[in-house]
Amino acid sequence: MFIHKSLVVKRIILFVTALSMLGIYTLSGTKVTATGGLQALQQQYQQLQNSISQNEKVIQQNNNAISGLSAQIQNYQNLILQKEDLITNEQTQINDLNGEIQKETIQINSLKAQINVNSKSNYEQTYVSPITMFANDPNVNSALESVAYFNATMNHEKSLVTKLNDTMTSLQQNKSTAESLDSSLVSQKQTLVQNQNTLQSEEASFSAQNGNLKNVVSQSQSQEQQILNEINALTISEYQGGNYQGCIKGNSWYYCQQWYGRLPGKYGTSINMTYGCLVTSIAMVATKELSPIYTPPMIASMSSFSNDYMTSFPQFPNASINSIGSGIGAVNQALSAGVPAIVYLAAPAGQHWIVIYRQLPNGDYLINDPWYGSRLTFLGTGGGTHEYYSFGEIGTVLTIN
Repeated sequence: MFIHKSLVVKRIILFVTALSMLGIYTLSGTKVTATGGLQALQQQYQQLQNSISQNEKVIQQNNNAISGLSAQIQNYQNLILQKEDLITNEQTQINDLNGEIQKETIQINSLKAQINVNSKSNYEQTYVSPITMFANDPNVNSALESVAYFNATMNHEKSLVTKLNDTMTSLQQNKSTAESLDSSLVSQKQTLVQNQNTLQSEEASFSAQNGNLKNVVSQSQSQEQQILNEINALTISEYQGGNYQGCIKGNSWYYCQQWYGRLPGKYGTSINMTYGCLVTSIAMVATKELSPIYTPPMIASMSSFSNDYMTSFPQFPNASINSIGSGIGAVNQALSAGVPAIVYLAAPAGQHWIVIYRQLPNGDYLINDPWYGSRLTFLGTGGGTHEYYSFGEIGTVLTIN
């Protein structure tokens, strides 16, 4: 909005940023205050938006928690697989040791049996009674040598049995150690599985909570749409009733900022609609280009403000507000793309926002001016009652797509 020409105002040339794009104006004349019904609906709409925003934040927090839990669950799964590999290796080693022990047992038993057989055979073959030894053979060396050989053979075989028993003992100790390690690994695996199950339970709990919250968000959005329809009905009814306060009627998607007094925004902020040219311009283009209808009250409720400056743009489901440059070249770029241009003006009468939506053969442009009316001409070649503008006044250009 800008100050009327009858007031002396110094021209201000201002390049504004994408998040601080609402003109400041001081207006004279009567202001139309929103009806109580409209204000009540706006409050309900704001409450629903706050509820949706809070629930969506919780959903996002839950998603982050689920992501972290999933990573931990995967880590536990990897550890469990490692433990299973170790358990398999230990069980293989135990089986190998059992096989070795079985072989050693067979060998020991066989050697013991052989010792018994050899002992008996050698004894029978080498035994000579003392009477016979000394009676028949005064030279006893041969007999003594036979006894010594027998004793040496027996001692050697007994030594082998002792060594085999020692090997058996070592194998059994190794087996006992392997079994103990296997038992420890099985216990560790069970602990990991329990931890994994606990995390999976937490993950399922977050997922279930998200499902409930998404249902709440969906219901809130349905209620939000119903309220929006009522807001639109009230606003359109006011428009059709001819309450224009000086705005010139022209096309169905036009809104006049003079229809509104003060509208509530996000986070408890509000906007004085005598400064609402950007809110109204965004509402016009959103109504024309998007679905459903977006009125200024709705756009205000989707935005936040500071000292009547817009500090955050409204967020649309399938579109966004974009800055595409500045000057008449950016306007032509938007029109060539088939979309209206939301145009900032650093006009002599003050900062202002309008919508330029068509170029005429004579070089002029059709505009919707939120203060003066719709289907007006930018340079004034079409004739009208409002103050006209110049190309040099065009600053930032926004589009919605």
